[in-house]
Amino acid sequence: MSNGLFLLEGAKEVIQRAINSIPKVNSEENINKYLDLKDSIDYYINYEETYQDILKSLKQENEDDLFTITGMMYYESDVDLHYYSPLKLVKERDNEFDSDAIAVYADDKKIGYVANSADTKYIQSSSASQLQDKIPDVCSAKYLFHLERYEKINFHIGVINH
Repeated sequence: MSNGLFLLEGAKEVIQRAINSIPKVNSEENINKYLDLKDSIDYYINYEETYQDILKSLKQENEDDLFTITGMMYYESDVDLHYYSPLKLVKERDNEFDSDAIAVYADDKKIGYVANSADTKYIQSSSASQLQDKIPDVCSAKYLFHLERYEKINFHIGVINH
């Protein structure tokens, strides 16, 4: 997805021009509608800027060391993940569903798996199959962040420690 800041900034300018052109007599209701729209656009501008900052920080990491954590909703966990929370990756060669499965643990509690399909992993991260020959049976890692952009991008990203 491309950076949509220029579209949001353009919409904000149009709304500001509309606010400035409303006649001042009996126009409080109309002005408030436009101000609400302007506030909404400001929210999305901040949202987009935060997302772009996260993408910049991802580019500082080695793509081969990045992974996506999937299946977190299936594990009851009171683990509070935050930037650089320690993680442990454990290969599960006897996993009945995926012989390349790599479980992800935080605070010694399973929180999910390293994503192993294009549908469940962030495009710039490695799949469990890609990591199989690169990591030992048990490997330390750290949580980076929850990468979220509207409904199209929603991933928990970690990185292997070296």
